[in-house]
Amino acid sequence: MVDQSGEIKSLIIVITFLSTFFIVASFIPSGFQHVTPENREVDVPQYFEAIDVQSFGSTEYFTLNFSLDNYHFTLGGYDLMLFIGYPFGSEIRIDHFSYWWIFQYGFHSMKWYDADGVRVSYEHPLYHELLPIRALDDHEYGEKYTMKCEHFQSIVVFGYNQTAYESHVEAFQDEALTIFLGVAFDQIQTTYNAWSLISMILFFQMPNVHPAINALIAIPIWALMAYLIYVLILKAIPFVGGYVWMI
Repeated sequence: MVDQSGEIKSLIIVITFLSTFFIVASFIPSGFQHVTPENREVDVPQYFEAIDVQSFGSTEYFTLNFSLDNYHFTLGGYDLMLFIGYPFGSEIRIDHFSYWWIFQYGFHSMKWYDADGVRVSYEHPLYHELLPIRALDDHEYGEKYTMKCEHFQSIVVFGYNQTAYESHVEAFQDEALTIFLGVAFDQIQTTYNAWSLISMILFFQMPNVHPAINALIAIPIWALMAYLIYVLILKAIPFVGGYVWMI
């Protein structure tokens, strides 16, 4: 008869370690899960210098060009996707995606409003919220827009070289229109759920953590999970277990 006491002990240790890690990770205080650096240096194009960029907890900017279609980026802890030229060539759309661990389970388009709170975007029949670039020319250059959904909101400003271009549309058509997005400190997603934190560890995506330290944490967890799966397969399939033991 094969003595399986050592295997049972190892299985108990693995399950105990993983369970304890998941429980502890889920109860980490928010201050330890996400810390916003106090001294930030934000380098923005000259036509955005009038914006108080230091008043935002998270910022992002890029020049709109058609190669950025389906461009994924993160702003304030939120996963966003940029679509350009959809569907008629002169609109942009930004969707907010929701994830459970590494699996996407939903998304919705952000709505756009001008400085007076008037909606400047429109809903496409496919339920996508589109911002026509031509709508920007109906407002003052450098005006702040608000992009928001039920989860958060962001201040958005469009800029371009006014010496070279006369309108937002002209700059956009020449792929020279720049968009700046800023999220206030109170809008930042400062906490992660347990699954998000674990997925960042396992896929070496922990923020502000050296890759070597991340590897020291992730590799043992991967090894334990692999061993647990191996043992469970042997226990769940008697034929495979018996075959292995005979070998």
